[in-house]
Amino acid sequence: MPHWRSVGPIAWRQFKLAWRYSGSVAVALVIPRILAWLPLAVGGDPTTVFLTVLATVLFYSFVLLPEAAKFHCRLDSNHMAKLNMLLTGLAVIVTDQLAMPIVLGAAFQCSVLLVAGLSCAVSPVLVTGVMLLVVPVPVFLWRWTI
Repeated sequence: MPHWRSVGPIAWRQFKLAWRYSGSVAVALVIPRILAWLPLAVGGDPTTVFLTVLATVLFYSFVLLPEAAKFHCRLDSNHMAKLNMLLTGLAVIVTDQLAMPIVLGAAFQCSVLLVAGLSCAVSPVLVTGVMLLVVPVPVFLWRWTI
């Protein structure tokens, strides 16, 4: 990964750790994905069903996503002395540490909502608007769980 003023090497390490734990991350995200899509099988008003899927996605984002990201920066507590010796600011280190969990959370939410939006045949404006409102949730979730 290119060296962007020290932004990147730690994020690249997080992406490599995510790849190492890809099996457990996949299992941890498949079950909430299936449970979030259960309202699609019930049927009813498409907008109501889509909003129900949205509510379940938000619920699972707060309950299960922190457990799914086992490669989160808490695993780096053994390497904290090395991280503090880097010639970069703490904000850069934190940004790099949080890159992968935020990308993982946003990808989970957007994939579930996109499939739900296509299945329910709701307005693309509604799906796009909800996705734009939901994508910042992992940022706030991971910011407050450190």
